[in-house]
Amino acid sequence: MGFKGSFTWIKSLRQGGRKAISFTLKNTNLLQTATFDAAIVDGANIVPTRYFRGQRLRAGESMTFDIENDTWDWAQGDFFCVLDNKGRQDPSLTWELKIPEPAPGECKECHGSHKCASCGGNGKILNRYNHTYEPCTVCRGTGICQTCFIPVRQNSPHSPIYSTPAETFNARSSSKRTAIMNRISELEHEIYILEQKNLNIERNGGNTGMWSSYYTNNQLIHSYRRQVINLQATLTSL
Repeated sequence: MGFKGSFTWIKSLRQGGRKAISFTLKNTNLLQTATFDAAIVDGANIVPTRYFRGQRLRAGESMTFDIENDTWDWAQGDFFCVLDNKGRQDPSLTWELKIPEPAPGECKECHGSHKCASCGGNGKILNRYNHTYEPCTVCRGTGICQTCFIPVRQNSPHSPIYSTPAETFNARSSSKRTAIMNRISELEHEIYILEQKNLNIERNGGNTGMWSSYYTNNQLIHSYRRQVINLQATLTSL
């Protein structure tokens, strides 16, 4: 398998236009489809690991993992890894988020204070027309300099001078969401395996016992799909 991974900055619409990190994984093999298992691990060991089972990438195809598609809210030290046949991390297919921290006074916007130069770190600006405070349009209400911003989770061993929307993210809710997303991935993987078994039966034919398994597999596929729909609805409501 040949993969290429890269991190990029995006403007998160789900977080009111704040800066966020997105990870893109590309299948560099131009001839074959890659089927693989992967995981995203929180380097600070705060958010549970998210697993992705039975993922498929066609030749030259890419997929993204970020807060916008509800897969992961990236922070400094997190890493994405493809798993080997034994479910272990493949060191050669691991990408860690390492954003260089600017030296004191190096940032031209905040000069090392890490506060938004527009609002002074308050996250709000006075509207002189109606005399009300409104969220800063530069930092989106965070009060953090967006030029040298680095997403870091609360209680993380990484630099505490930065904050992130993940700091106010309820840990219990995060664990529940991760558990639901992992279960969805497991069900989708089971559906894929059962569909492949039925496809082999259709191609090769078989005896009465094999066709009995075919109908049993169809019932399981239907049951798993209903579970996925229910879990997705629960995930949306969180």
